Amino acid sequence: MSENKGFKFKLSDKVRLKLSGETGEVIGQAAYLTDANGYFVRYKDATGKQVEQWWGESAIELDAA
Repeated sequence: MSENKGFKFKLSDKVRLKLSGETGEVIGQAAYLTDANGYFVRYKDATGKQVEQWWGESAIELDAA
């Protein structure tokens, strides 16, 4: 069994989606035995619509703004 090494991002962290550049807030976390940590992020998409979606740890980064 693989041990979870902890979360890279904390709840309420401001993050950026790496490919689209959209920014939002971490509102949930999930740890898995066989996959990377997941983060539920609330953000506004390019059309201005509020979105809540799960993202893998490699798809997001801290928002420096």
